[in-house]
Amino acid sequence: MPGMDAKTAAAGPVGAVLIVSLSTFPGELRPCRYVYREEGQAEERGTYYYQQEPFPLRLRDRLGENGEILMLTTPETRTVREILREGSALRTSPMEYFMEAVRAVPGLEGVRFHAVEVEQDAPAGAIKAVVEHLRAQKSGGTVPKIFLGTNGGLRGIQLILEALLSLLSAEGIPVEPENVWSMRALGGDEWELCSGAEEFRVFDFVSGIREFVNYGRIDSLEAFLRSYPALDDEPARQLLEHLGEISEGIQFCSLRTFERGLDRLARYFAETPATANLYFAMFRDTIRDDFGVLLKPERRALDVLEWCCRKGFYQQAYTMAESELPREFVGMGLFSHDDASAAAVEQPGWEGDPSVQVFNACLPRFVWLVQKNPQLKNKPQLFLNNVGSGRATLVAEFSGSLAASFKELLRLHSGIKDTRNGLVHGFEGEERSTGDYKAAMREYLRRLRALFEKWDRSPGTRPLMNVYLQ
Repeated sequence: MPGMDAKTAAAGPVGAVLIVSLSTFPGELRPCRYVYREEGQAEERGTYYYQQEPFPLRLRDRLGENGEILMLTTPETRTVREILREGSALRTSPMEYFMEAVRAVPGLEGVRFHAVEVEQDAPAGAIKAVVEHLRAQKSGGTVPKIFLGTNGGLRGIQLILEALLSLLSAEGIPVEPENVWSMRALGGDEWELCSGAEEFRVFDFVSGIREFVNYGRIDSLEAFLRSYPALDDEPARQLLEHLGEISEGIQFCSLRTFERGLDRLARYFAETPATANLYFAMFRDTIRDDFGVLLKPERRALDVLEWCCRKGFYQQAYTMAESELPREFVGMGLFSHDDASAAAVEQPGWEGDPSVQVFNACLPRFVWLVQKNPQLKNKPQLFLNNVGSGRATLVAEFSGSLAASFKELLRLHSGIKDTRNGLVHGFEGEERSTGDYKAAMREYLRRLRALFEKWDRSPGTRPLMNVYLQ
């Protein structure tokens, strides 16, 4: 059962916890030697028989007073069996042998033990038990210092420890890189006790990349560089700066900020050698492939919106569609107008593209007109009355084989605008699921993509919609 105590806990808070995964017995327990080297310190050597013994031996000064060893066990490591130790038969289990060996070390006689059994095909229960056990200690007012011994143990222990690291960090119980330990074979029966931090750096970094790729945030990547100052070089800082600008564009629904970050990221990939930072070099292709066409000069607002939907950023897609697609319609030549119509609908203080202002002013009048009079939907010319603050009458002419498709897109675009306002300010008297909003945006973008692919922008092609003052 997860969370069974292997020894009655002593009174008082726990100051340090060593987490180890217990190994099964080999054919015979033979003496092995370990060595620990630290710059400026005398070399430390010792003898041991069981694979996990060197970790508490090295940490006896930290574990001797209110310390605990948290053992990840399996039924095999709890099972009592006969084992030879230098020719003498013992009847014990790996867990019992380990505890007795630790207690025999001067200074570790009073160390506490806590055992959590891991079901190898379903380790989630054990991970939960470890987190809850350490959370309870933290709730007592003391955050214990966590140490990890990563050598040996059950199958898949690295993945389990990585999951623990991530969850403990979220609980405010971080594991410092210098507190991760491993063993390296030196030859024969000699092993070196060394830092195991490097293998977990990769995990931290991958977690940060996953957070950015899936959720558009760089918090974990920034924390990664803070945790490993030696990796905090100029190329890494530049890359994070560009990713941060993209992240801000996503969070604030600002296409200008988002595209500025994309442009800078594209230049970074073109100008920075792949080996400038080995960690970031590992995933530069992942980032580049994730953005795809967005890093190319020919990207459109439609590409950004489709990318947002793939990522699940639907609020951002709705906001950007309302603000940016009119500019795209104008830029692609789908919509045009004369100067008089722009002057007629001009709003005081408007600093944007006047074509966008004309489009936005005409859109609600067009939708209202064809909804009230469905027979006008197929007319090539419509009179739009009371447009803008000047209450002007504008004429909208539709031409070309794609005109009907564009009219339907105008209706859908108006719905996108209304939905965006409802998502931000709250709908009244309407019950729709978020799935409905997602489906509506995907359908709108599907039709828009189909129209864009059919549109001929060759010189002399008339716009699908042209507006002029009556």
